[in-house]
Amino acid sequence: MAAGSPPLVAFADVLGPPAAEGSPTPPYAYTYVKFLSRGAYGHTYVVQRTADGANLVVKVLSLKPITAAAEAASEPGPSPANGDNPDGAPRRRGVETTSLERVGIEMSNLARVSAHVFCTRLLDHRLVDGHALLFLEYCAAGDLAQIAHVRKRQQRPFEADEV
Repeated sequence: MAAGSPPLVAFADVLGPPAAEGSPTPPYAYTYVKFLSRGAYGHTYVVQRTADGANLVVKVLSLKPITAAAEAASEPGPSPANGDNPDGAPRRRGVETTSLERVGIEMSNLARVSAHVFCTRLLDHRLVDGHALLFLEYCAAGDLAQIAHVRKRQQRPFEADEV
């Protein structure tokens, strides 16, 4: 893993480090490939599915309780702490919510868009050792925001047939 990435945590038989060169297949369903990013509630990694070698992304999210005020402070846009919650779940200023509820909302949102050709699909999920592991399709070229940023820097707007 790259310098500055968080330490790798093994989760039962679900996720862990790859086997050493020449060793038998690792005892995990998924193995870490590389660190991608750190977010307010967890980390994302590229992982390899042991069964077929496919690369996926895993979001490793802590299931510790969070407050709506902390949630609102960590996210741009509508503020759940102010009752302006885009997912429709009722929230009030200072009301504590759990990360498990937040993960449930995220999984529900992913399920709603999973049939769309331009959205990454949730392929697997596990609750292990106080963490939610969300396994998603991996987009090797990056996400749309990254591509748009590069294209803007290159002064190369998207063509109509690309949109």
